[in-house]
Amino acid sequence: MAFKKKNVDLKYLKFKDCTPGEVIAEGVYEKQGKSNYGINHHFRTEENYVQVLNSSGHLNWLLNEYAVFGDYCRVTYEGSEVLEKGKMKGREAHRFSLEIDDDKFDKSFTRDTSKSHKTPPKTESNEPAPSCDEDLEDMTL
Repeated sequence: MAFKKKNVDLKYLKFKDCTPGEVIAEGVYEKQGKSNYGINHHFRTEENYVQVLNSSGHLNWLLNEYAVFGDYCRVTYEGSEVLEKGKMKGREAHRFSLEIDDDKFDKSFTRDTSKSHKTPPKTESNEPAPSCDEDLEDMTL
């Protein structure tokens, strides 16, 4: 039996280095992984590398609420804001927008029909997205 080496080019980025309005991932949402810092989200791009986005409360909430594995997603960094309530009150949090292209669903995945596949909320850059830091306590992988 001959083994072939499979190289997967993983690319990571730091949210603090992103600018508001920057598309930080576009591709097929493949999986969630765990790291020392929480959840990692993996997107296979059309250039055939995997863009890995680290855990962030708002991003985790958007993907868990609206996306399923196999969805073709575009994640845009919308900046950061100081949280005004909840357990993380006073801390800075990153904000994101999520777009899903239903026409590009990767058919090698089975669509999870238990999710309603609602359209993610649109947020204006000067209007904060709904706070979700309290939802993270109940989130399980």
